[in-house]
Amino acid sequence: MKSRITPGRRGSSRLAMLGALVLALASAAAPVQAKLYKWVDENGNVHYSDTVPPEHARQGREVKSKSGQTVEEVPPPPTEEELERQRREQARREAEREREAERRERDRVLLMSYSSVEQIERTRDQRLDTLESRINITESRLEKLRGDLERERERAAAAERSGRGDPAQIHQRVEEIVDRIERNEAVIEDTRREMDQIREQFAAEIERYQELTDE
Repeated sequence: MKSRITPGRRGSSRLAMLGALVLALASAAAPVQAKLYKWVDENGNVHYSDTVPPEHARQGREVKSKSGQTVEEVPPPPTEEELERQRREQARREAEREREAERRERDRVLLMSYSSVEQIERTRDQRLDTLESRINITESRLEKLRGDLERERERAAAAERSGRGDPAQIHQRVEEIVDRIERNEAVIEDTRREMDQIREQFAAEIERYQELTDE
């Protein structure tokens, strides 16, 4: 026996289908998950809203779902002090990279320039010998100048006793000799400092060469 659908039942079925369609469309049009913002004002009060006021937009905030779950954390922008620290840190890292590049270049030149520790030592000794020769020549010059100074002082004393000669001219020659002596003594001091620097430089190069070559 076939079942029959009465007009009343047919209308109810259509209404049910229409209601389901409306609910489906409403669900599709609604956002999947509405967002709620949690932010703190200048007085420390906590607020929840679906938007953040413009004056508080630069503060840190949390984005929450309607169920209260945190879905995103937006940190506040860095302060000027933090930005300055970041700039200093960036400058420090860049300087460190430059130092590392310079160190690698020095290592490359060192390995290209020498084939053994003995060769480094020979180069050092040659430079020291050259400077030692400069000191010896300057000391010989100083010895002569000191003799000239002694003779000029004796002449000045004799001129004063006898009242003859030009004391001013003699004193001028004495001053010139004293100036030359001082300049030559400075040359010797500078050369000895240079020799000390060379010893330190080559000691560091030998140590680094041994580190690089395990020699």
